[in-house]
Amino acid sequence: MKNKKLILALILVVCAIICSQLTSIFANTNYILDKEDISYKKIDNDNYLISGFKIGTTIADIKNLSILFNNYNIQIVDNKNNNVTNESNVKIGTGYSIKINKENDNEINSTQTENKITKNFKVIIYGDVNGDGDVGAVDALAIIKNKLGTTLFENELSAEAAKIKEETRTTNKIPASDDALYVIKYKLYPDEYPIDQKMPKNEDTTPVSIHGKLSLNGTNIVDKNGNNFQLKGVSTHGIAWFPQYINQDAFEFMRDKWGINTIRLAMYSNPNDGYSKDLWNTVKNGVDYATNAGIYAIIDWHVLNDQNPNTYKAEAIEFFKTMAENYKDNENVLYEICNEPNGNVTWLGDIKPYAEEVISEIRKIDNDAIIICGTPNWSQYVDEVSNNPIENYDNIVYTLHFYAATHKQDLRNRLTTALNNGLPIFVSEFGICDASGNGTIDENEANIWIDLLNENNISWICWNLSNKNESSAILNSSTNKTTSWNEEDLSQTGKWLLQALKR
Repeated sequence: MKNKKLILALILVVCAIICSQLTSIFANTNYILDKEDISYKKIDNDNYLISGFKIGTTIADIKNLSILFNNYNIQIVDNKNNNVTNESNVKIGTGYSIKINKENDNEINSTQTENKITKNFKVIIYGDVNGDGDVGAVDALAIIKNKLGTTLFENELSAEAAKIKEETRTTNKIPASDDALYVIKYKLYPDEYPIDQKMPKNEDTTPVSIHGKLSLNGTNIVDKNGNNFQLKGVSTHGIAWFPQYINQDAFEFMRDKWGINTIRLAMYSNPNDGYSKDLWNTVKNGVDYATNAGIYAIIDWHVLNDQNPNTYKAEAIEFFKTMAENYKDNENVLYEICNEPNGNVTWLGDIKPYAEEVISEIRKIDNDAIIICGTPNWSQYVDEVSNNPIENYDNIVYTLHFYAATHKQDLRNRLTTALNNGLPIFVSEFGICDASGNGTIDENEANIWIDLLNENNISWICWNLSNKNESSAILNSSTNKTTSWNEEDLSQTGKWLLQALKR
C-alpha cells in the first residue's frame, strides 16, 4: 500500500506540467539544454511555465541564451525573488524566473516577432522540490511529506526498503532520507528514472503514459511492467441527465488536483432511464477526453432497473462491438458489460450466459482489454461467482458494489471468500451513504472498506460526479461549475473522497 502512495506522490509532482513543445526561440542554441526536452505552458499573455532543464543547469548556461537576443535583456530571479543574473555558477532551480525584456523596438528579427519575446518564464525542474537545482534525498522526503501530508511513519519506510534488500541501508539506525531516496529510486524506477540523474519527461507523466496497458495477474490488476496497479477514480451519474461533467477540463482537473487515474462513463441501458443511441457519442467524447488526459476510461453498460442484462442483450452487443472497434488500439479503455444485475436473476441462469456472449463479441475485436462483469444481487454475490467463474477468457474481473452505511462486515466477508477462491474483484461503484444513494453517511465504515481494498490491490470507483441533491453526489447541489471545484463546492462525500485518494 505504501508503494502505491509513493507512486501517487511522484505522479502528482511530475504531472503538474502538461506542456507543448517549445520550438523556435531556443532552436539555434547550443547550451546544456536539449531542445527536445524543453517545453512550456502558457499561463497568461506574459507568463509561462517552462520545463526540461537538466539537473545542474547554471545561471551562466541560461545567460547564453542572450546570443539570440542582441537587443534583449535577460534577468534571472530566484525563488525568493532575488536577482541572481550575475551569479554565474549558481544552479537554476524550480521556482526561478527567467525574464526576457525587450529593449529596442526597431530591430526585431522574425524569430523574435513570432514568439513575442517579452516574457516571464517560471522554471520547473522535475523532482527538484526545494528549488536548489538538484534532485536528491531532501526532495524525496519533501515529495513524501508535502504531497501525501505524512512522514510515512519512519519504521514503515524502512520496511519498504527491507523488501528490496535483505537488510535496510540503515540497519540499527533511524531510517533517514537515504531510505526515502533508496525506495523511490530502486523500487519505483530501477532502470528508467534514477531519481538522482533524470526524472520522467513530460510525455511520461500521465497515469496511462507511466502504466500503459493493464492486464490481470491472478487476482491483481498489473501495469505494463507487471507491477500491481489500482485504478482509483469517479463515476459519472447517468450521462443522459448529467452530461456537462464529461469535459476535458474536468478530467484534467481531477487528475491533477484530486489524483484520480480513472473515469467511469455510466450509460444506463434502459430507455426508461434515459438510454438513447444518441448517447453513444457522449460516451465516445468521454473516452476521447480521458485519452487526451492520460487517464483510464471504463465504458459502463449500466444495467439497473432493467434488472436482467439479457433484456437489452442485443443492444449491448451492438454497443460493445462499436466501442471495441473504436478503441481496440487504446491502452486506457476497459469495458463494464453489466452494472448491477438484480431481482430474480441468477449467475448461472442469466448473468454468466449473457457475459459469455458479450465477451465473445468483444474478444473478436479487442483481444486483451480488461472486461468487468457484474454479479448477482446488485453486484454483491462475488462469493457465489467464485465457485463458477467465466472460463476460456483472460483479463476478466468481477464487480462488487457497496454503500458503506448499508453494506458492512457481511459483505466484506463475501469479498474475502471470493479473493481466497482466486476471483479477481473490481469495486466499480461504491458510496459512503446507504444503498439508496441518498441517506445517512458512514465515514467510519467507508474507511474500513478503503483500507481493505487498498491492502488487496482492489481498484475502486466512487459514485457519483454530479450536483444531484443526494448524499452520494460528490458536488454540492448548489454548485454549478463543471470543473475547477473548490472545497466549498464539494459535498461531504466529495470532501471524504479527496482524503481517500491520498491514502
